[in-house]
Amino acid sequence: LGTGFLSPYLWSSRGIDPFAALGVEPNQHAAVRPALEKMWGTGGKNSAEYRRTEDMVRASIQEFLADRRKNGLKVDMLGDVMAWAHQVLYKKAFKRDITLMEGKVFMVFQLLYLGLALQSDTEPVLAKVPFLLPTLRQQVARIVRSYEPIVQEMYADDLDGLDCSPSTSCVTQLASAILDAFLLAGGVSLTVSINAGIALLYSTAEPMGTPYSGNEEVENPPDSWLAWGNPFPDMAYEHGQELQFYWEVLRYFAPVGSVASWTKPVTCAGLSEDQTKALLKDGGASQPCPLEGYNLPQDIPRVNQYTGGAGHIFPVLPVAMRDPAKFGPDANSFRIRELEVYKWSVGFGEMAESSKVANGKMNRSCPGKSFTLMVGSLFFEEFNKQDWAAPRDSMNITFSQGSKPFHMGFTLSSQAMVAECKEICPSALKFPELHQACTAAKQRCHCDSCGAEKNRLLGSWSCVQCALSGRTRELVASPKPWGGEGPRPAFAELARCPALLAELLNVAGGAAVQAYQESGTPTALLELLNAKAKGSPVLWKNLVDPFAVLFYFSLKMTISAKSASHSDSIAAPSLYGSFETMTYGDLTVPVVDLDGYEATKLFDSELMELMGSPPNHVKSVLQVCLAGPFMMGQEKHDWLEDHARNTWAQASVGLGRTLLRKKDWIMSLWAPYTLADDVAMWPKTEVDFAQLFLKADLWDDGLEQAIAFSSIGTHRLETTKRDFGGEQLHFVVSLNAFASLEVRPGFGRYGGDMYFSEAGMPVLVVTPDGTEVSHASKDWQYWKFVWRSSLVSIVTLQDHLHMAHYKVANVLAASSRRELQPDHPARRVLTVFTWGSIGINYKSMFALSLKDSALSRTMPVKAF
Repeated sequence: LGTGFLSPYLWSSRGIDPFAALGVEPNQHAAVRPALEKMWGTGGKNSAEYRRTEDMVRASIQEFLADRRKNGLKVDMLGDVMAWAHQVLYKKAFKRDITLMEGKVFMVFQLLYLGLALQSDTEPVLAKVPFLLPTLRQQVARIVRSYEPIVQEMYADDLDGLDCSPSTSCVTQLASAILDAFLLAGGVSLTVSINAGIALLYSTAEPMGTPYSGNEEVENPPDSWLAWGNPFPDMAYEHGQELQFYWEVLRYFAPVGSVASWTKPVTCAGLSEDQTKALLKDGGASQPCPLEGYNLPQDIPRVNQYTGGAGHIFPVLPVAMRDPAKFGPDANSFRIRELEVYKWSVGFGEMAESSKVANGKMNRSCPGKSFTLMVGSLFFEEFNKQDWAAPRDSMNITFSQGSKPFHMGFTLSSQAMVAECKEICPSALKFPELHQACTAAKQRCHCDSCGAEKNRLLGSWSCVQCALSGRTRELVASPKPWGGEGPRPAFAELARCPALLAELLNVAGGAAVQAYQESGTPTALLELLNAKAKGSPVLWKNLVDPFAVLFYFSLKMTISAKSASHSDSIAAPSLYGSFETMTYGDLTVPVVDLDGYEATKLFDSELMELMGSPPNHVKSVLQVCLAGPFMMGQEKHDWLEDHARNTWAQASVGLGRTLLRKKDWIMSLWAPYTLADDVAMWPKTEVDFAQLFLKADLWDDGLEQAIAFSSIGTHRLETTKRDFGGEQLHFVVSLNAFASLEVRPGFGRYGGDMYFSEAGMPVLVVTPDGTEVSHASKDWQYWKFVWRSSLVSIVTLQDHLHMAHYKVANVLAASSRRELQPDHPARRVLTVFTWGSIGINYKSMFALSLKDSALSRTMPVKAF
């Protein structure tokens, strides 16, 4: 809009020319302007169109607020209002419904798009992350193409016979203009203004009022004015003042900074100043810069839209909207004013209108002014401040005078959420004391609810703690049957990933892979997205393949958002009965945990609803999509025979190198990172085997004794009687039965039966071919390594994953929830000991069990 430069690159595959956002040639503007006015207009106040639009907007707001009263309202740029704004704009433009979750998916694309499109004339942002841009440009083109059939259906008559050259067609021109409205003028401005209005109703930041205090002209205001208190001390408006309140928000925090122009245009790439000037003609006959030459790095014709011009004029609309000559001597104060005063508004470009020029087709004012005012006023009609609890961090909601009017986003919890002990607490990292106080209040709420008959379903494991402390006498939960669908195959579950989200993940993942393949490392991308600590090891191309890059990146991002679980997160059961399940081979696992372990909330719960999943679905939809065909479809590389790559020397591991052991390299990838609550992401080592048993670079036999008799191999230890070299061997851990498993080229076979003396020390290993290797053999250390590696792999795959997870825990968790009433004593006990089993088993199905998943790539088994 003139206050910043937008890279033409991302617009270059839409089928429009010039490659510009909110910028077109006169003939193109005259062609699409009437359709835009029809699209965004509301009709006269007493017209049928006005009433239909008003009913649509009011219903949308009511549905949105009802949903947020259950889940909380995040008030921030990347928040709920932006997602809903896209939902209501889409409905107005296309007369079609989309879900709030589809709005949130678009919001992610929108912010990524804006962040990469903005640039300066000295250092374009696109130069920092060039590997993201081609796939993002393709996504933009796909969206425009998806709009074209709707535009053709709805506005073909309005566009018939019109000239939008040199763009491919007026349908494409209008479809592109609609995307610009969603991305920029409509989507951002509506979000910023409504968020600002909500912030004004709740901020208790001091000092309140305005720093100007009647001084309408202040040169070089102090930095302290950049973060002022609430400019609206009343923090409320009366019924019937909603439109006045919203108008004042738009006046005080004008969302559009400027509409810029040039007195001397920029020089077209490849042309002289005189040749460029010759393109400007009267009567709407001006022509765009010709697309000639070629920009190799960007793979588009050479374009210049922002350098070489003169007289770049910025009429600063926020200043004009505080003109004391028009809005009174207190123009720098926020207060409810008479509607009459807003006739002086220029915030919608009202001055850029003339019916004498092309019969109004060249008007540059906002065609959505009436719709914006309708949406804003109806929002604050339906928004009831009394429905929401005051945010605990309200004193930190300060205000500036810029395009982002308030600092520090916040989340509102409804009064109903607070009453149900579901208040969303402030960030533990930003506001630890507020977070602690909020958590304590929720704990008291749970205890008070445990003994209340009407609130029995709110009981959680904290009720047990309350009962033990004598705070409540009752732990009974009311039963409630639950019905679900039949089993769904695992790959069908993967296919439920929303198409647009899958596209975005493909864009991001494809960009990461491209960056990796072109530069040898995605370090810049990881650091840009805060997914890599500076100084941590680089995942060089010769060390890992694209799957490993994506897996590490997604794992790091998802784990860092989690917090450590505690006992009070175990809810008392309240439901029982049938539920939806998923199958893979002969395994059947629930996809719903009736006890609510990690039931998806907020962002994910709505994505799950979009996927048709029931409440209490245990899987994060982002993880479902990440684990989908894009990840599993990556080519599998072992590189074991390629001695020029994938060597520990290249990772600087070994004697005389940066890292001594392989474990040190693995730990260096995780040690710098923490969970959302600052707990170390990699758990603290409880038993340091290297410190105990690694001596002079050789593993002492005490290691195998510890593994077999007091660690991971204990359950496989058997008694035996075998003589070897005159010594009686009493114990064995047998693994040769697994030697028949076929492995991929370059890997050794599993196996090794290790025999132990009466004292528990290893004495003999019998290899899969029957060779006896004693502790005096030169191959002793090697076969101990084979035995240890086989044991860890087999215990992980068969004993832990298959038996403990899928057989024992899965059956106990599923059968107890399906067959036992919530107040049955066995159900109450099993809830504690199967807590999380359903969620973990479901997640492991995607990450560990499916073909070409992470575990199948880690294990050498050929037919996984």
